[in-house]
Amino acid sequence: MLKILIVDDHMITRMGLKVLMKDVLPAHTVDEAETGNDAMLLVKEKSYDLCLMDLNIPKTDSLEMIKRFKVMRQEMKILVVSMNNEDVYALNVLKNGAMGFVSKANGYEDIKSAILKVLENKKFMSENIISLLIESESEKLESNPFNRLSERELEISKLICEGHPTKMIAFKTNLQLSTISTYKAKIFEKLQVRNTIELFELSKVHMLLGN
Repeated sequence: MLKILIVDDHMITRMGLKVLMKDVLPAHTVDEAETGNDAMLLVKEKSYDLCLMDLNIPKTDSLEMIKRFKVMRQEMKILVVSMNNEDVYALNVLKNGAMGFVSKANGYEDIKSAILKVLENKKFMSENIISLLIESESEKLESNPFNRLSERELEISKLICEGHPTKMIAFKTNLQLSTISTYKAKIFEKLQVRNTIELFELSKVHMLLGN
């Protein structure tokens, strides 16, 4: 029997979600929390399979609460059911550990589908959220200067940042010393850095070394 937690400061919303859950899951138990503090206490005491929660909970940083929930109960699936603007909050909700965001304004079937998908351990994303994610990833690619480099230039950049001398880089890449020097000059020009130190600092900012 699955254990469900509903976190919302509006009784009518909690009642509506409880009715919906009866349709989605014939066998389950439901606990309710009206405040963030109540929700935290319940999550400390019990292991829930699913948490349906609003973002507008008085005196509560809901995004921070999602992160704390995931630290306390990593296995608990979180679906945000909220009237907040999807464009503004959906990506942050997902980044903080929730598995989906669905608007309270959506129809019964949409919210039901979101719950079922999350229970299958799949993320629920509307077409709008998917578009936002694609746009966000595109912006990241555009903002990372290392994406200006060719595959070979990126390989040599990593070797330079790892502290390998030019002779070793030539050996590892099977290239001539003069060719490495040419590549190095192109890399510095494309990344607009003046020396190896600046290249290393830039690589840390963009996690080129995986740190």
